[in-house]
Amino acid sequence: TLVRSAANGDSSSSSSYEVYPVIGDGRCLFRSIAVGRALAEIGERAEEIQEVIEADVLRAAAVDELLERREDTEWFIEGDFEQYCARMQAPSTWGGEPEILM
Repeated sequence: TLVRSAANGDSSSSSSYEVYPVIGDGRCLFRSIAVGRALAEIGERAEEIQEVIEADVLRAAAVDELLERREDTEWFIEGDFEQYCARMQAPSTWGGEPEILM
């Protein structure tokens, strides 16, 4: 679920926030970022297929960055680094703190 402040800028009431449900399909972290980006750029959510495509592109970029920065990132990955990156490439694997940091 993505929550963002409404455009009126009045953060004193609960109605000043909008909630955007995100499908919990393993892409949820990346999909949330895609939704936020679409809202910021075009003012509305993109079509679901576009969210999926962008989520998968974001996932691939995060995994590529993990691999590129292996010496810097390997220490905070639990278990085998190669196996972690291989699992993270699957669309059904939930992203977490390492991917957020990328």
